[in-house]
Amino acid sequence: MVPIRVAFVSDVGLVRENNEDAVGASLLTEEDVVSGVVRAVFVVADGMGGHEHGEVASRLAVDTVTTLLTPGMTVEPARSSPARLLVEALDEAHRAIKKAGAGDGGDAGMGTTAIAGLVVDDVLTLAHIGDSRAYLARRDEIRQLTDDHAWAAEQVRQGVITSEDAAVHPMRHYLTRSLGHQNEIDADVIVHDPLQDGDVIVVCTDGLTNHVSDDEILGCLHATPSARGAVQHMTALAKERGGSDNITVLIIECGRLRRSAQLARALGVAAVARRPRRSRHLGWAVVVVALSLGLLGGVTYHRGWWTWPGHFKVGAPVVDGGGGHK
Repeated sequence: MVPIRVAFVSDVGLVRENNEDAVGASLLTEEDVVSGVVRAVFVVADGMGGHEHGEVASRLAVDTVTTLLTPGMTVEPARSSPARLLVEALDEAHRAIKKAGAGDGGDAGMGTTAIAGLVVDDVLTLAHIGDSRAYLARRDEIRQLTDDHAWAAEQVRQGVITSEDAAVHPMRHYLTRSLGHQNEIDADVIVHDPLQDGDVIVVCTDGLTNHVSDDEILGCLHATPSARGAVQHMTALAKERGGSDNITVLIIECGRLRRSAQLARALGVAAVARRPRRSRHLGWAVVVVALSLGLLGGVTYHRGWWTWPGHFKVGAPVVDGGGGHK
């Protein structure tokens, strides 16, 4: 099975006072991976509701899913499937959010988007509701795996308006599906074909995609030396362009992406220079030299060839202040 690594960042941005996004992920160590068990669990949520209600809703979504689904769980096809487990977990999160809203006066308007994912063996399964997005980057291509559950996006899919119109439409952020608002949830499920070495899954809230294009997301992956560097680079780019919303980015890197600084530049993203790595040989050379000098100093001292400051050779005359011998 292809090894996987996870990195994520959640940033308040430059305009909002608090962070209504939430993210969570956990990963099984490679030595514990066996066939038929959950290798990775992750959730990204973007809350809404004001007065910190969005923050509560998104955190409830993440905490509920990551409590119910954990790395190391056995998935038995005869009893369940990753898709069913994810939908059931989101449904439980939906009920928890509605209960929290009812306890806060019943009209809190509390809700959240959510993308929850499982990796079992080399298969990725997603359950998705709202307009947060998941992408697959493979070599020099990137494609969106999820459909935005937003009014403007659905108008584009129906051919009523263009994607350019949707980007500036006053109802572009109006969600048609979310956790906490409807009586019943209607999550999309995506089961992806086996992950390959070099694949990267990017999951993000619209605080990123409002400012950074799909090609630029791919460019950031190739411009940085690691998944951790890529999430930081994407976040910084969104903030450079205004940071008008909270920004959350999660990356799952499968195997090792063969990064290309040339491709990054072609996509309009400047490559980030690698930190110079200090040679191990230099470190060992310093240790060897220090030990050698210490050994040489000890030998010469004991043989009387030189003395420590304030020490005198045995038998040597000591001169006092009056010039006489002792």
